[in-house]
Amino acid sequence: MELILSFAAIIIFSLYDYFGFHISYKRGWENFKPVNRYRVSQLLTQIIITIVLFFLGGWFSALAFNLLWWTWWADILFYFWYDTLRAFGYPRNPGGFREQVLGNKVTWAYWTPWGLIRSKNKNEVMRRGEIFFQAAAGMLFVTALYLFAG
Repeated sequence: MELILSFAAIIIFSLYDYFGFHISYKRGWENFKPVNRYRVSQLLTQIIITIVLFFLGGWFSALAFNLLWWTWWADILFYFWYDTLRAFGYPRNPGGFREQVLGNKVTWAYWTPWGLIRSKNKNEVMRRGEIFFQAAAGMLFVTALYLFAG
């Protein structure tokens, strides 16, 4: 049950990110600086989800949610929503999953585990193979942790 709560939470967070980012962008709250109104609301949302998970499913659910987030699952789902829902115009510039992730244009994954390990510089592209490997490793790690710690 704890793992299901974590997966549900990452889906909810990614939907918040999809709608929140695009609404904020249209209103001028997302200006691509590290600190802005949208990023503050995003952080608060992540903290609230973590607290709710802790009370509903315990420490593992809260930890698993944040590990999935850290290994780029929320971003992968963000692009899934972008390419599927198309609620804010499609394609925007820059485009969605095909253009950004599959096109090897992701430079904003420097805060992920692999991004920190290889940190040559903040603007270096993380290639799609690296993104998928990291996400798969995150999923495997969370699942193994659940099986062995539970």
